[in-house]
Amino acid sequence: MTDRLPPKAGQRERTEPSYATLIDDLTYTYQGVFSPESIAAAVQEARAALEPNARIETYLPILVARFAKEQLMAAAQAEGRIAKPVPEILFICVQNAGRSQMAAALADHLSGGRVHVRSAGSLPTGVVNPMAIQVLAERGITLTEAYPKPLSGHVVRAADVIITMGCGDACPVYPGKRYEDWDVPDPNDQTSPPSATSGTTSRAGSPSCCDHSGSEPGPIQPTFPISPTPTDQRGSHPALRRAPGPDRGQPAPAMLRSPPAHG
Repeated sequence: MTDRLPPKAGQRERTEPSYATLIDDLTYTYQGVFSPESIAAAVQEARAALEPNARIETYLPILVARFAKEQLMAAAQAEGRIAKPVPEILFICVQNAGRSQMAAALADHLSGGRVHVRSAGSLPTGVVNPMAIQVLAERGITLTEAYPKPLSGHVVRAADVIITMGCGDACPVYPGKRYEDWDVPDPNDQTSPPSATSGTTSRAGSPSCCDHSGSEPGPIQPTFPISPTPTDQRGSHPALRRAPGPDRGQPAPAMLRSPPAHG
């Protein structure tokens, strides 16, 4: 295995020493869940998705590693290869820089571990909106590991509740999932920081995503081929050990319910 990945069209070829190590580490972690070929494909897709918006290339391998891990975990959950110990919530907006990041951070903070939260954007930007960081910091929540990332089919299929905010029709509709459309103002349109507790309107169960916000949604990121390996093996990471799933018949936690309307 080499340290060199094929360059995308129009980009100069260069060597990133960390990618080969990342592929090796993930192959070990997901032994018995995904084939080495699927792991390598996931890493290359993560790089292709994040590289166009990378502001500081030195940090790109770190973000690629995190994004590839998130996509592999979501794919494993969607395929039933790894049990979901708690419900999964997915927040989607256009840039994954403001609304969905704030919603995900607040949900994670308030849930006390009762849910697992992901966020994504139909047209992700390069950095999280500083206004969103400021508003959350006022509530004692820091976005130390947040970064904008594209929407993928894996995270949609892995989610139990999908909450959209201005992302157009970028989100595909899968049966058996709960969809909500929250009318949340875009921080990019605000002249002053919005309140983290401001109310929103909701249309629970809507099969469509959101009203267009003026930006055409980007395509769902391609999903790497899933090549299974023998099911009698299991990866070394604790998250890969099967655990009893949550009781789907129980009511959703209060934080999953529709937010209050304005006024």
